[in-house]
Amino acid sequence: MIQVRDCRTLLSNDPIPELGAFPILLTHCSLALWGQLFEQLRATYPAWHLVSPIDAKQHTSYDSIPLAEVGDRFPTLLASEPFCNLYLPPVAAGSLPALQQLIEVVAQLRSPAGCPWDRAQTPISLTPYILEEAYETVAAIRSGDIEHTIEELGDLLLQVVLQAQIFAEAEMFALADVAGGIAAKLIRRHPHVFGPEALSEIAVEEVRRRWEEIKTEEKQSETLADKVRSYADTFPPLLATSKIVKKTAGLEGVDGVLGSEQQLGDAIMAFEAAVKGDRELAQASLGEVLFLLVQLGHRHGLKATAALEGANAAAVRRVEAIEGVALGK
Repeated sequence: MIQVRDCRTLLSNDPIPELGAFPILLTHCSLALWGQLFEQLRATYPAWHLVSPIDAKQHTSYDSIPLAEVGDRFPTLLASEPFCNLYLPPVAAGSLPALQQLIEVVAQLRSPAGCPWDRAQTPISLTPYILEEAYETVAAIRSGDIEHTIEELGDLLLQVVLQAQIFAEAEMFALADVAGGIAAKLIRRHPHVFGPEALSEIAVEEVRRRWEEIKTEEKQSETLADKVRSYADTFPPLLATSKIVKKTAGLEGVDGVLGSEQQLGDAIMAFEAAVKGDRELAQASLGEVLFLLVQLGHRHGLKATAALEGANAAAVRRVEAIEGVALGK
């Protein structure tokens, strides 16, 4: 049930106990009162908590905005009236207080009184840690070890919060922009859930098809060459090759000519010849062999990454067996 509170009364009394526990409509919010009101609200609500300003006269609501941005929006909100109303949804229990604590810890580490190592970091210097933590998180999930998974997800979350903190210090964007952006994208790309014609039942393949359609509409100016170039520039080589092969399947000149068993055999012979002399040519030939293997696997419904993971696991087992024999196990 919505609690209606006059912010002038709220400021003159002790904080009300239901603040944050229920939806609240704050009336008579003005620029003169906002500084004091914001401090009181921040004791309960995180800065990125989405609130909805409402025109006091027309009773029309504006788009939801983070609590921290309300003060900057007051000149627009109060264009026709000396005050407006503010709807505050309840604070979700559980995750948000812990997330707020992490944000505050990271901000303290980056402060002048914080840690010299953390203060010295830049978005670029931290990128290797993002990759490392992502791989370690995947390994933890695959292991089935819950405690390890919690730890690694925390390490990965730290990288997101730390990057956002650094960019916020440069006044470029904040964590609220990151969270709000992905929330908006999810809502936009799931019209079957959030749209006016939400569907209670829809096949997974249909969801994937609609996602790709919406994604294509959002990036209408992006060409096929742009896409495959982004794969090559963004992902590790094997993953990039897999994506390029999948995206260009059936494209004459890429998939229509390459990928045959005969061409793979020719490429292997070219590599064997080149490796005896021209190392630069041998390097290029090896790349072509690997690309053709990924392409051939795709044609037969096989995933190169999974295949190589299996081969790595087999190599580990062989090493363990050899060591076991040597140690008499």
